[in-house]
Amino acid sequence: MLNATNVDLRDFEIGWVSGGARDPIVPGVQRLQSFAHVLPCKNSRTGGVLSTDLPLNGEMPLGSVSVWNDELGWPWQQSAPDAFEVYFPKNAQSTFLEGKSECLPLLQSLIGRRVLLRHIVFSNHALHCLGCVNVTMDNIRITSAPGMGFVFERGGENLTLRNDVVAPECSPHCNRPEPSLTADAAHFAGVAGKITLEGNDFGWQGDDGVNITGLMIPAQIDRDSSGTFLTVIDQWRGRLSEISVGKKVLLYDRGLSRVAECEATSVSPSEGRITLSKMPMNLREVIIARADGIPANVVIRNNRFHDNRARGIL
Repeated sequence: MLNATNVDLRDFEIGWVSGGARDPIVPGVQRLQSFAHVLPCKNSRTGGVLSTDLPLNGEMPLGSVSVWNDELGWPWQQSAPDAFEVYFPKNAQSTFLEGKSECLPLLQSLIGRRVLLRHIVFSNHALHCLGCVNVTMDNIRITSAPGMGFVFERGGENLTLRNDVVAPECSPHCNRPEPSLTADAAHFAGVAGKITLEGNDFGWQGDDGVNITGLMIPAQIDRDSSGTFLTVIDQWRGRLSEISVGKKVLLYDRGLSRVAECEATSVSPSEGRITLSKMPMNLREVIIARADGIPANVVIRNNRFHDNRARGIL
């Protein structure tokens, strides 16, 4: 949803076909997750082979491989505190034949491990709301997604998640631990508030239960013949698209002490470059924050965040 206002969504379920790691193979449908063991490569080659529970065939994307415990699920620390996870390069793929992948050098440290293969990570979200105001999502159940569950970003305020559930499709009658989403259950980025989470049950997702963050961009102060400007590295340049000319921004030092309040006078996301109406002259590195994208008035009560890969609340 884009710039939605005064919306009340309730009483439905979202899930992807072949979204669960134990879901059967559906011809022509991309799987999101699969269980596997990591076997040694043949002929003493360095790396590991994914041997999936289901007989996968053909080209499959590779997102990440995480140690999985059939009794505990995500809590891999007890099973593999030394080597627990591998992320593949962007657009990585492997050809599978009857459930066996090619030899993958990155899996050398995971040989002998039971793992969860996330084919796709941080892709399409189940519910995505940009610049939304006065939106409530009530009694919505999400069982799988190739990205996050509830996502609010690029401005917005007065957002409520109430009595919502993130859980694998078999829940609450799963015989063994199962993953749900591949990433966060709920994610708020660059929204001002009010944010309310009440009575929710988020579990078994591949990242945080709740992640609430302002729009913050690390940058360095540079100068050339045209003047003084801020440069943003490639990793964060996309966030500049959420700051327009005339938008009020706040500058912080690396210790998160506020050093300036100013306006954007030019913005070039492709160059990773932004100029401001006022620049601190005694700093080399700063953090840029959009003034209206810093969360405030956040209420989190009577929720259950559990059995997730990362943190309950960030």
